[in-house]
Amino acid sequence: MLLLFTTTLKPPENGCYSLNKNNVIIISEKYFFENELMFNFGKTKYMKRNKISLAFTCFLISACIIIMSSCKKEQHAAIVTPTPIVSFTVGDTVFTANSVSITTIQSYTSIKAIYTTSTRVQEIIIELSSNATGTYSLNNYNSTSSIGAAYFSGASTASLTGYETSGVSPYVGTMTITSSVNNVVSGTFSFTGTCGGATYSVSNGSFTNVTL
Repeated sequence: MLLLFTTTLKPPENGCYSLNKNNVIIISEKYFFENELMFNFGKTKYMKRNKISLAFTCFLISACIIIMSSCKKEQHAAIVTPTPIVSFTVGDTVFTANSVSITTIQSYTSIKAIYTTSTRVQEIIIELSSNATGTYSLNNYNSTSSIGAAYFSGASTASLTGYETSGVSPYVGTMTITSSVNNVVSGTFSFTGTCGGATYSVSNGSFTNVTL
């Protein structure tokens, strides 16, 4: 293939094209073919490079999505502390505590449950020497040598009278831990307390999901 152009310029020395006697540039087929090949080759490399860049971009986006999804899956749900419930019966009346807390009496951890109305306060304290499942005797309350229990009653928290286990029959009781998982305990209790000759019996006592 020959391409002809009219010019008044002198032909170059590199042999890529030449002038005929009419000053017409003759571009050799070889030169044209080589340059076309170079152009096509460059175009191919450009296209390949862009394809690689596009593929790499897609790979990065996919990787980010996978990582974000993994992070979402690995998120842990918030730990929810179960609501403690304590109920007990005194006489013929069943009380369910308005508030439950953990206190320390002497060297023992104690469950303190309070039932409050506008005119009356009922309170139970159960001492624990262990959080292991099993049955425990409730003996002398507020003692360093044994665990016990007490029932308090009054018109307000400032005027409560306590009826305690003494360890002397019949002023004793039992407490059974039926479940203990990660310091969250559930169980039952009953006892008879005394104060100045007066006696109160607490029956059908239960505590559920109490965190020690």
